[in-house]
Amino acid sequence: MSAATIQRRRHVHSPRMRKLARDAGVDLDAVRGSGPSGRVVREDILRAASTQDAAAGPDHVAPPAAVAAGAFGVVVGEVDVTHLRALASRAGLIAVIAAETMRALRRQGAATTDVGESLDVDGILVEHAADLTVPAMLRRIAEGGRATSSPDDAPRVAIKSRAGDGLLLHLHPLDADRLLTVGVGAVVERPVVACLPDREHVIAVAALANVSVTYDPARISAAVAETVLGQVIAGVREPAAARGLAD
Repeated sequence: MSAATIQRRRHVHSPRMRKLARDAGVDLDAVRGSGPSGRVVREDILRAASTQDAAAGPDHVAPPAAVAAGAFGVVVGEVDVTHLRALASRAGLIAVIAAETMRALRRQGAATTDVGESLDVDGILVEHAADLTVPAMLRRIAEGGRATSSPDDAPRVAIKSRAGDGLLLHLHPLDADRLLTVGVGAVVERPVVACLPDREHVIAVAALANVSVTYDPARISAAVAETVLGQVIAGVREPAAARGLAD
């Protein structure tokens, strides 16, 4: 087929039809159009896709989205950290999230029995992290040594921060034998609608961050992961978080 013919056919099909055909796996050049002047319309593409599926036979199975061996679950939320910006550096915010993560996991009890007592915060090992206050967590992060790479000794829970890359959200695959990883995106300021005590709505600028929880579905259920994320976000929003950093 000549370049001129390809160019003419490209102009015959609208961008919408080309996208629909691409998503359906249909070769537009092989479709006979039923629209005005022989143009291919939506029904032609759907008919061609249906014909292809029928020809594939009942044993045709689409490839899985993820193989079981590497499967992990993810839940994502957004938290307002405006009240922490004046008091805390990025390390302070991470300390709050780390402390709230361990607190939330401890509340789950039997649902998270193999969490352990240590925590990996961006490669820093924080031992005996389960009961640390925010100031103590911040000190341990500053003083902590490098986290071990041995699967037998590595913390089962990790906090990963990618703010230096300017990423709003980064989903972290689970490392070997990791139970759960909390990802913290960059803090961005944007306008939001705020409700004042007198119920008047105003536009305000808030500092917001995305928080994700990547978990092993073989050991933690989706419901538990969602609960942990919700409790972490609620804990960060609490005024006590700011007071802890001010101490």
